[in-house]
Amino acid sequence: MFLDYDGTLAPFKSDPAKAFPFPGSIDLLRKIEEKNNYYISLISGRSLSDLEKMVDFPEINYAGNHGLEIKLANGENFNCLDKKEIDYSSYDRAKKIIKEEYRAKKGFRMEDKGAGFALHLSVDDEQQAEIKKQVKQLINDKYFEVLSGRKVIEVRPVGWDKGKAVQLICKHIIRQDPVENYLPIYMGDDSTDEDVFKILNHGIGIYIKNEGKIVTKADYYLNNPADVFLFLNNILTY
Repeated sequence: MFLDYDGTLAPFKSDPAKAFPFPGSIDLLRKIEEKNNYYISLISGRSLSDLEKMVDFPEINYAGNHGLEIKLANGENFNCLDKKEIDYSSYDRAKKIIKEEYRAKKGFRMEDKGAGFALHLSVDDEQQAEIKKQVKQLINDKYFEVLSGRKVIEVRPVGWDKGKAVQLICKHIIRQDPVENYLPIYMGDDSTDEDVFKILNHGIGIYIKNEGKIVTKADYYLNNPADVFLFLNNILTY
């Protein structure tokens, strides 16, 4: 079972530092993990260190930075980015310009993730599209891509995503505990989660709708983190 964090386990907050898990959801995950027929993994756009800070659950797998940083429950760590192969010159220039432009503006917050950065914003969809266009023009780089999510614009290295992170984690789980049949379940709410939904050929994808429209490759949907809590509770009873 793979879960995104913001918008899936945790309701959205304008300040991501205050986006705590829906009450009781982590306790349910602990009980599900103890059943021994589930492996739990969190996959988030947050940095790995930030994700671990929000959810202290060492028995599960973590993937931060859209899967670029992976820490398995068995202690193995993976950094899925070779920085030697990336030219950071235009990226660094763009990051500096954007940081200086939005530093003092109300409703904007820059998050440096090391391998990439995120611009959190409180604007309407039209304004966000314009800002994304500006960021793309500044980056204009084959090494990085610019993505628009829920109240966030992400700049990340190309070549790796949450889908590939899920595949890598699945391989390591099977290596650790060989099984003939397994069912990946993935729950996520944002555009970066579509990278997982489109590769879940023999799994179940669940889109967490929140306030958005249903435009997804997922098989099913839930409304919000409160629904995720109910879903986890139902799983625990079987």
